[in-house]
Amino acid sequence: MHTIAIGHKVFQTYFIKINLHLYCSKCESKYKVNNNLIDFIGQKDPFYEGKFGTDRKSSSNLIVNIKHLYFLLSVFNIRLKHEKFYKCKNEKTKVLDLGCGSGNDLLKSKKCFNVVGVDLSSSSLQNAKFIYDSVFLCSCSNLPFKNNTFDYVTSFDLIGHIPKIEKMDVFKEIYRVLKPSGLTFHYIELDSSKGYNNWAKKFPKLYQKYFIDQDGHFGLEDYKSILNHFSKSGFEVVHFEVLAKIIIPPGEYMKRFSNEYSEKNWKIRVLTFLDGLLSKNIFLILLSGLLLRPLQLIIEPFVSNDYGGLLFVVLKKK
Repeated sequence: MHTIAIGHKVFQTYFIKINLHLYCSKCESKYKVNNNLIDFIGQKDPFYEGKFGTDRKSSSNLIVNIKHLYFLLSVFNIRLKHEKFYKCKNEKTKVLDLGCGSGNDLLKSKKCFNVVGVDLSSSSLQNAKFIYDSVFLCSCSNLPFKNNTFDYVTSFDLIGHIPKIEKMDVFKEIYRVLKPSGLTFHYIELDSSKGYNNWAKKFPKLYQKYFIDQDGHFGLEDYKSILNHFSKSGFEVVHFEVLAKIIIPPGEYMKRFSNEYSEKNWKIRVLTFLDGLLSKNIFLILLSGLLLRPLQLIIEPFVSNDYGGLLFVVLKKK
């Protein structure tokens, strides 16, 4: 695949635009351009196209403000943990957001960041364009960027979607495009050993349907396996935390168990019903975040990491 330089300087040298395509005079590759979006894949992904993301253009101010408040206050939005590691290296610190969906407002909260997003969904990228400096339709296992391009590479809820057989390719690509001593941050879904997860696995077909196939979590692993993969790819682990050991986000029980599972156990039915009441009211969600935060800080450090549902990890390119 042809590699491009951030800032599009490479287009002035190699790319020729003819109709709806870009032609590279250096490697003779041809890429489609749809709505000013360069397509390095060539075809829509039937599963991910439009599945995750927010319509930024049509969202009302009230909804945006409520979601922003939840973003700042809720125990469940642990993306804020990235903030203490981010530093502006210069006026245009380059950040790559893998599997960016409709974009992450936290990344653009720093004016010095030049953020590039990549995703498999063209409709999500059209929304990410509202806040990111540039976006590209491409695979994370074959990134169209030069070596040592980015100061930071990050992902949120991506690694658990990547099939195990492809993960090492993705990690190698992250290592390649990251600058020497650059940092990479990831918020990763885990294959947890917590009680309800183990109980759900007693019904393999239902587990596959509602825990794997429903969201495309084809690459769930335990936290030790993930850290081992990163180490083999040449990264140094700077910091990691295993989270969501006991407390899980509102709506999670509804999403996983409001189906055939609820017929298997009366306790699951009760939890699903209560979770449904909570998750339908944004103000209750905010309140639960405020109330549960102290409980999480006190209890979860004493709970085994094997029970965690999420991994926050910071790694450094050696």
